[in-house]
Amino acid sequence: MGGEESKLESAASKLQSTASQPDLPPSQGIPQVIIMTKVDEACPLVKNDLKKVYTSKKIKEKMHFCSEMIGVPMNCIFPVKNYHDEIDTDDDVDVLVLKAFDQIVNFAHERLMEAASN
Repeated sequence: MGGEESKLESAASKLQSTASQPDLPPSQGIPQVIIMTKVDEACPLVKNDLKKVYTSKKIKEKMHFCSEMIGVPMNCIFPVKNYHDEIDTDDDVDVLVLKAFDQIVNFAHERLMEAASN
């Protein structure tokens, strides 16, 4: 993970310094999420079969590392594959992206319902 860890640590450091700036409003309970991209490059098992993204130990380790470094819960980290050299769309790629989007919309809806009830 060497280079990837240092990139993530750098990103986490930037996020933490940005979040601590006084001119930014607090998150006010708004859930934060991570879209973890390039899972196919992170794990050969997933590269061969994208459906194994949630059973891959390597992907789970990377999600856990992200969770610890940035402080976002595991259920708010969504592994996805980027379209980068494909000509046609792929249902397996689309499912991961749409699942992430669906969960993000659900988090936002729950937060809005909480805010409306207060």
